[in-house]
Amino acid sequence: MKVAIRADGSSFIGMGHVMRMLALAQALQRIGHEVTFLSRFEPGLSRIRQQGFAAREVVGGLPDGADKEYEPAADTDVVSRILATEQFDCLLTDSYRVDTNYFRQVSPLVKASFYIDDLNRFPVAVDAVINGNINAIDLGYDNWPIATERWLGCRYNLLRQEFADMPERLTAETVRNLLIVAGGGDSGQLLVLLIHSLLELAVTKQIALQIVAPTHAVADQELTALASSYPEQVKLHRGVTEMAQLMRQCDLAISAGGSTLYELCATGVPRLAIVLADNQRGIVSAMERQELVLPLGTVAELQPNLVVGQVSGLLNDWQGRDRMNRLGRKLVDGQGALRVAHKMSEVVAAAEGGQ
Repeated sequence: MKVAIRADGSSFIGMGHVMRMLALAQALQRIGHEVTFLSRFEPGLSRIRQQGFAAREVVGGLPDGADKEYEPAADTDVVSRILATEQFDCLLTDSYRVDTNYFRQVSPLVKASFYIDDLNRFPVAVDAVINGNINAIDLGYDNWPIATERWLGCRYNLLRQEFADMPERLTAETVRNLLIVAGGGDSGQLLVLLIHSLLELAVTKQIALQIVAPTHAVADQELTALASSYPEQVKLHRGVTEMAQLMRQCDLAISAGGSTLYELCATGVPRLAIVLADNQRGIVSAMERQELVLPLGTVAELQPNLVVGQVSGLLNDWQGRDRMNRLGRKLVDGQGALRVAHKMSEVVAAAEGGQ
């Protein structure tokens, strides 16, 4: 089966779409399918190719930007030409910058069309809509066409194979390593704010701040200077290739409210969350209701005293951290990508049988 995946990653978009599509691409590849990405922008294209997947650059369309998250990219004609030329069996789209016209034009060019969705902004006629978020069912996909299959909830959350069936872990009595992951865009300034907020606490409690830093950030020099000035408290990690292993070495984490939260659940790391984008609000809210996360609010609401207060509270609450550990591993088993890959295979096989 030849699979086309339409997804982008940039400093404005972030890397969430690309990372979860790489997870699904790896699962599809494991069961014998051929995957090609259709993508624009850096560093998304480079990350895709670094992972060994073919990528056709979608040349044309409107640029990305801070205010263009939901603006149609106007690259449908380019995508259509690639699909028609290379004769893919199915198309998987993971982008907010598409509309109903996009699907009307591209879906007839493949045997099956799938859409990765987070917000249920509008229904489209595809073979299946996939939302692996904790709040997926709450979004009410009853307004979608009856023929569209709905693969909803954390059973279909798309994580890389390294997060599958993680072993049970004991909750540390004392927190010694605090992981900070602030998204795949240019998160340098946010990381600097968090480090400054937590430095005094880290020194007092003998905690190492394990910082996952972007490869190229506006605040890169400042991050490097902080690590140099506080070598015991600030540890920088760039270009991390084994995230699950790094997470397992940490006792607590602060994360953006997207895909990384599910990775932390799978690894059993107690977590606090910052909302970096609108699509993360519902996720963090649902996790808070189920005692899976302690929220820090949005970036605009972030205050050093709030960060220190919430982190200090969890440092002293072993039972709360242990509950997050157990509930998180129960929620996310890391097998979602493989489940989706098998279901996609079934849908395409059925479409072929009906031709």
